[in-house]
Amino acid sequence: MDFRVTIQKLRALSWVLAACAMSAAHAESLPDQITLSQGKYFCTWKNVPGAPPNPTPTPFCAEPAPRPRDVSDQMADWWGYLYRHDADAAVRLQDKFRAEWSAETDPSRKAAAASLSNSDLCSRFGRYHAEEDRAEIRKRKIVSQSEWPLVDAHRVRVGMSEVALLCSFGPPDSINRTVTSALVQKQYIYGDDSYVYVENGRVISFQNTQ
Repeated sequence: MDFRVTIQKLRALSWVLAACAMSAAHAESLPDQITLSQGKYFCTWKNVPGAPPNPTPTPFCAEPAPRPRDVSDQMADWWGYLYRHDADAAVRLQDKFRAEWSAETDPSRKAAAASLSNSDLCSRFGRYHAEEDRAEIRKRKIVSQSEWPLVDAHRVRVGMSEVALLCSFGPPDSINRTVTSALVQKQYIYGDDSYVYVENGRVISFQNTQ
């Protein structure tokens, strides 16, 4: 069983890699670097002439050293306000922000594919679909032959590996974890109402109310 995801409707920072691997023990990780770089750019960008009014507070912009999780959460709230009021306009505006930030400051684009972890590599591929990343993924054999059609069609299926999910959808807006002695459960959240549930590295269910 699988479903086609309309990527434009699942955006509220779906490419924030920090949401994929946020951990206090890895404060200098590539995902954290991306989140902080993105937040710094966002604080200037959101005030440019012509930007839509948005009362959502972003106090991290006034902090000298904000936490990556605060940055990602507050930006998600800011974009969420726009999506609730005019989803089409929010998609266009977020595409513009994404393109401008990526072109100027995205640190993940500078990293060699071979230097990235499997999850970072697939998250970046899910965002940019660069052939260099595809070649490295195939070299590592972290996505099976049966999963590649799903990845290329931006689909998910029960039983799909977690890294294949990241290759297909890119990084989520946020991720909730439950860890026990026997398993690790994760809830990947894309947009306001799309969820993918992962247990011990495999997709076990998904939900999309759109």
